[in-house]
Amino acid sequence: MKRPRFQFRLRTLLIGTAIIAVWLGWWSYKARQQREAVAALRKGQSDGRSGTCHEPLMIHY
Repeated sequence: MKRPRFQFRLRTLLIGTAIIAVWLGWWSYKARQQREAVAALRKGQSDGRSGTCHEPLMIHY
């Protein structure tokens, strides 16, 4: 019987799944932070880290 070309162990699959889950969790956490920051800026509030909300927002390209 011919063996499949690629074989993965269950441990490898679980480790890969855990790595992807951690990355997706971090990505969604950063997206939530950005969404909350934008909402605060739109409401005219500041978190104290970026100065007052009345200063112009400088975007560097």
